[in-house]
Amino acid sequence: MPRENILVIRDRATIARWRRQLRRTLQPSRLPRAQILLPELTIFENDDLSEQAQGLRQGRGNTLGRMLMSLMILLLPSLYFIEGGSVSQLTRLHLLQAAGGVALAGLVGKTLGLLSARWRLLSLAARLHRRVLRG
Repeated sequence: MPRENILVIRDRATIARWRRQLRRTLQPSRLPRAQILLPELTIFENDDLSEQAQGLRQGRGNTLGRMLMSLMILLLPSLYFIEGGSVSQLTRLHLLQAAGGVALAGLVGKTLGLLSARWRLLSLAARLHRRVLRG
């Protein structure tokens, strides 16, 4: 079983290194797991922040993707019938367009979810950096 790569964050230098790594990638899941062990924080704060960072690092955008797909599954048929369409008028093209719309919504949701997780991870790293600078 391969060993997990871990970046231990102990001081300003390792926070700065972590922030640089985060800025350079669009996929935080490819970065080492961050283990926060800052002396300025309590054990509980270090553990909590490490867990937050791990959760955001592993963010895959699935929740937002599922949510947008579900919304499209509800919205597309509703709009079709509100505009006067009927079941007897449905064609394969309508069904393919609906499936394409649902797939596109899932892709957009996943992308937005990944970007959101990356942004929140960068925000967490910036908050840690400011907190350590305040000392």
